[in-house]
Amino acid sequence: MFNRVDKCFFISLIIMFFAIISPFVLIFCESFHLGKLLEILLDFMVVFCVFALPIVLIIQIITFIMKIFSKNKHKKDWIILGFNCISIITLFLIFHLLFWAISNPLL
Repeated sequence: MFNRVDKCFFISLIIMFFAIISPFVLIFCESFHLGKLLEILLDFMVVFCVFALPIVLIIQIITFIMKIFSKNKHKKDWIILGFNCISIITLFLIFHLLFWAISNPLL
């Protein structure tokens, strides 16, 4: 039903969803003063943002380019193109906010 590019897109979309939800989990853990769990989650999130998100961004850009240049576009391809474009913009926004937060000495 779905080809390899579509499956790869769906997997990277799930990882991006996790990247959006994880800061809220950290805020939740901080509000209940779960110190050790907060440290573990923060370390995991840093590793995740440094290694997994750039790979997901590259996969999203490659699938976007492959879907744009494919000859036969069905309805699901147009839906995937739309979600792909939105996810690329969202990932760039996450990276922008992440690097802004890292480079801001007042935080």
